[in-house]
Amino acid sequence: MSLATGDMALMIRAAPGAGLASHYLHGVFVAYTIAGRWRYRDAEWVAGPGDVVIQPAGSTHALQAVGEGAAEAFVHVAGALEFRDESGKTLRIENAETLHGRYLAHCALHGLACLDVTGG
Repeated sequence: MSLATGDMALMIRAAPGAGLASHYLHGVFVAYTIAGRWRYRDAEWVAGPGDVVIQPAGSTHALQAVGEGAAEAFVHVAGALEFRDESGKTLRIENAETLHGRYLAHCALHGLACLDVTGG
């Protein structure tokens, strides 16, 4: 992750049926599917191993793992994810800074040495 640019690179793993709530993309989203299958809840397509999904800034979607095995994807997000409820009200905003804070808190809680994950 880059605190300077706001870019985040993540490995995401979701059990079948699990997903990510509706969120608005402040930047471009790119996902490379490693294993399993997933889709956007309002889409007719399903991504599988080797598929790349690119979403432009300004789009809104909710994703869900489908099928029998866990879905795994390498994801790059430029900018923030704004999570919203069904009426469109902002519930929270996650970005490189908040993700880094969660990582530091996790390390502190479990007595782990923190690595520099910011590239800086």
